[in-house]
Amino acid sequence: MLRFLFETAGQMSNRLARELGVLVGVSGVANVRAALRIAEKPANKNKMIVTLRCDAGERYLSHWF
Repeated sequence: MLRFLFETAGQMSNRLARELGVLVGVSGVANVRAALRIAEKPANKNKMIVTLRCDAGERYLSHWF
């Protein structure tokens, strides 16, 4: 389970960097994933969902993801 979470975090981190140019670490990825889950709920259709990036990704540049 833990391995899956880190793989998912790595994939999301790569996607944010590639598509948005945003370098995000693991906790920032967790915030983005939570915001996406909240945004998917029908009650939140056409609403703005905001999250904070609580870390930078520089320290993760040498990691596998």
